[in-house]
Amino acid sequence: MRKLALMAINVWLSSFLWTELAYAAEFFCPAGNVTCLIAAINEANQNFQDNTINLKAGTYTLTTIDNVGDQFGNQFDGAANGLPVIVGRITIRGQGSSLTRIERAIDPIFADPQFRIFKIQAGAVLNLESLAVMKGFITHSIGGGIVYNLGNLTVSESDISQGIAFQSSGGGGIRNDGTLVVRMSRIFVITE
Repeated sequence: MRKLALMAINVWLSSFLWTELAYAAEFFCPAGNVTCLIAAINEANQNFQDNTINLKAGTYTLTTIDNVGDQFGNQFDGAANGLPVIVGRITIRGQGSSLTRIERAIDPIFADPQFRIFKIQAGAVLNLESLAVMKGFITHSIGGGIVYNLGNLTVSESDISQGIAFQSSGGGGIRNDGTLVVRMSRIFVITE
């Protein structure tokens, strides 16, 4: 019995130490490599530390929808997202990069595919630094043409532009239902 109790304590201690020793991760993505960015977000979402994704200067063009709502099936808002929903604590350092949605139609009302760039879940943290985020487009949803924030969003030395929330609740650029801090940044949006 004593041996079993000691084994149980050892198993508990090793699993406790394993979770406590999780370290923040730092990722580096080559210029324009959207696959790397998506993989880095997915991995950072699983780590409960402050993770940093460094983008080499360039244009990162999103061509497909990553998800609708989020991977947990809650807080569905009717719009698609171009990147994985942020559920962890992530800083994206753009170093002057651009993150944009591809446009296949001349008229934005018929733009294909239609999605916002970021959704930040409640309790999550996203810091955008030195990054231009452009051309998010959603229709008939709660809003947030480029970003829908339910968590904590900080935008530093960045541009949020050309976002459209057509026949939505508003927020062509950012729909904020969480905490938002904007530092030395510009936001240019369209809401129809």
